Amino acid sequence: MVILMGLAALASADDESASRGVLVLRPGVSIVDVAARYDLVPVGSIPSRDMHLVTFPIGMDGPTFEGLSIDPDIEDAEVEYDSGDPGPGGQSLFLAGTFADFVAQPVWSHLGIRGAQQSSTGLGVVVAIVDSGVDHTHPGLDGAVIPGGFDFVDGDTDPSEVANGIDENDSGVADEMYGHGTFAAGIVHLVAPDASILPVRVMDADGISTSFLVAQGIFHAIDAGAQVINVSMGTFGESQIISLAVEEAKEAGVLVVASSGNHGTTEPLFPATFSPVIATTALGFDDVRPGFAAYGEHIDVGAPGVDLVSLIPGDAYARTDGTSYAAPLVSGGAALVFSIAPESTSAFRLRLDATSIPVDAINPGDVGLLGSGRIMIDGLVSWWPICDADLNGDGEANIFDVVLYLSRFDASDDRADLNDDGAFDIFDVLEYVARLEACP
Repeated sequence: MVILMGLAALASADDESASRGVLVLRPGVSIVDVAARYDLVPVGSIPSRDMHLVTFPIGMDGPTFEGLSIDPDIEDAEVEYDSGDPGPGGQSLFLAGTFADFVAQPVWSHLGIRGAQQSSTGLGVVVAIVDSGVDHTHPGLDGAVIPGGFDFVDGDTDPSEVANGIDENDSGVADEMYGHGTFAAGIVHLVAPDASILPVRVMDADGISTSFLVAQGIFHAIDAGAQVINVSMGTFGESQIISLAVEEAKEAGVLVVASSGNHGTTEPLFPATFSPVIATTALGFDDVRPGFAAYGEHIDVGAPGVDLVSLIPGDAYARTDGTSYAAPLVSGGAALVFSIAPESTSAFRLRLDATSIPVDAINPGDVGLLGSGRIMIDGLVSWWPICDADLNGDGEANIFDVVLYLSRFDASDDRADLNDDGAFDIFDVLEYVARLEACP
């Protein structure tokens, strides 16, 4: 067996010891000029977004670097967040599996996947896997992987998984993340067999990544035409550059799905906690939250994250646990929906809310902390509201929906933030009124 971190987590860099950071410049400002001004050394960039990775000069620490944001040429400055293990609960095991296990696993019936595939197979939808790479030669992916991916770790156009046999993060295990991205891609392909997989490598086989790499990956996925972006990793630091990437995805009509984390607490992990993202936690097949699965008020939905079977490099199959693999079930479900009903993030949330199976009663200690419950993919695909204001999905937009919306608004429920700006204000109410007036 191979030890695998169930979720790659970017640990917030120690501001006092940070040595690299990211500058977001105002349009038209030269990184060469700004770097010379502060004795910084550019080492990477996202030119189309005016974002630049730089190293600090001797004597500059993290807080000082972030203080550069007072410069009118600089829109934002933040230290680069490094990778790390979120805790013992973040570890799971890759156990041997087979193709027969893959096609017969209980998740098929538990989420109604076969029924959903009678209506949609995800044709025409591109799902980006922002992860450790994908083994595009695996026969289980059956030609689903498309060109256009990128490897931001090695800086080349081959986003395959790479193992070097070296324990580069001193975890005691070499290449513990090898297979992470391929496993996630296999789950998406299981749910949406005709969706296209776009691999974007931002993490190495030891789980080493940075906030800059993750942002690069999300921006690349947007530019490459992804409609769904799966991010089975996160950071405990509230990275502004990842937030900007997520916001741009939302504005482009791209759905971002992220794992909640395997640290087993309510501590928020980003990007899952950012409001436009579909934050996904793990549930057992009994709908009980496993102890490793992070939870909280920011969670949108749960999906099976225990004893899942999928693909790993080398034409092999394996089984494991983790919120990293619950998220691709949701991404696959989104691909099925978008194939037949392209819609906004807020509309997809409405669909999730109306069709998920509540699990609060089974998890009395987690009431209100597991989102709308367990995703039901067949219901997700078949549900058709009369309009966006039909919150309870009963085929009518009426006073019951108004009362439901106002109750969510009063409770500062994320589902009431209709413009996804993180605030609950009159603009959300006006948006709901507009949706109501647009109903037949």
